[in-house]
Amino acid sequence: MIDKKLVFAKVPVNPKIGELSKITQVIVHDMKKDAVSKLWQQHRKDVEQHALLEFEAEHSE
Repeated sequence: MIDKKLVFAKVPVNPKIGELSKITQVIVHDMKKDAVSKLWQQHRKDVEQHALLEFEAEHSE
C-alpha cells in the first residue's frame, strides 16, 4: 500500500556549487493509510462496475 508521497523540485542554488546552478529537493509526506485504503477500495469497485457494464454491453447482442 502507498503510505508516502514524494515531491521533487529543482531549486536554484546561489552561489553555484561548482558547475551546478540547481539542486533537486525531495519532500516526503506521510499519507493517512486508512484514507488511501478507502480510495483504493472505491477505485476497485468503480473498475469492477465499469468492467461489468462493458461485458454486459458486449454480450447483450
